[in-house]
Amino acid sequence: LLGTPPRWGRSWPSTWAGSAAPALYHLQLPDDQEPGPEALTGTLPDRMTWDRPVLLARVGQVLPPMVREAERLGLLAMGTLTEVGRLLAPETPAVPGRGEDHRPDAGSASTGLAERLARTADHLAEALPPQVDQIHVQSDLTAVAVGALAPEVSAGLEAIAQKETRGGVPTFRFTAASLRRGISAGWTAERIREFLAAHSLAEIPSSLATLIDDAARTWQGVTIGAASSWLIERDPARRATLLQHPILRSLGLRELTTEVLVCDVDAERLARALAEAGVESRRPIAGPRRRPCDDTDRFPSGGGAGRDRRGLDPAAVALAAVAGAD
Repeated sequence: LLGTPPRWGRSWPSTWAGSAAPALYHLQLPDDQEPGPEALTGTLPDRMTWDRPVLLARVGQVLPPMVREAERLGLLAMGTLTEVGRLLAPETPAVPGRGEDHRPDAGSASTGLAERLARTADHLAEALPPQVDQIHVQSDLTAVAVGALAPEVSAGLEAIAQKETRGGVPTFRFTAASLRRGISAGWTAERIREFLAAHSLAEIPSSLATLIDDAARTWQGVTIGAASSWLIERDPARRATLLQHPILRSLGLRELTTEVLVCDVDAERLARALAEAGVESRRPIAGPRRRPCDDTDRFPSGGGAGRDRRGLDPAAVALAAVAGAD
């Protein structure tokens, strides 16, 4: 929407931006509804109809949703470009001797876009409040942010708590269900306490500490994981050597229990890697395979194929029944 400069020789900002500029469009739908093709009116669709009819025929159906998305991103508002939209809109001055239809090559266009994105990022960094990683953990089992939370802190809180309010300063509530959900996602009670201690402005309340311990103690799930092959090494020194070997470490070799190591490749590739690392390996001998059962196995009375459990031939029984009926 903003990346296609107008062909009439003026840039988006000088044509459509500014406090005295008329509205570019009117989107006649509530915010909670998706606009249809007839919902967008005003200068924007009129200009595109006159200047780029082929392009409008291609994108006419998706133009209203694009405008709605631009509003949600803060590029458009109140029918015109916002400050961020003006920073992203391309400047396309006319080139002398080449006409108004001249377009810059792909290299200069990509360079211009990179510069506009850099300017926009600098503007947003100055306009938006700085992110914080501190929270107030309160005795009523809530956590209140002291500002716009850093993404990693917000993601951690959403994993172990229920988000109650949104916006720039969200509030989270810890419950037994939310803590069990976090434990199911891989968090442990110790990790939860360490996370809260690292980001809380005060000591963790005893009520929350008790709730964390209770949730970890009463969690009844099982731990699952994926592994393609395994090996057994009972010697701790040799086991540590295997875990540190660069060839085996690249296969994702890790310790499952005290004596069992698992990795992410099949047994054939693991055997080749062990041989390359100078380690001999063997596989346990599989037990005797049970041969596929036949009719004799199913009917041990001596009958073969086509006999029931009493050793009778179903065809003979049917013929006898027909003869008796006659």
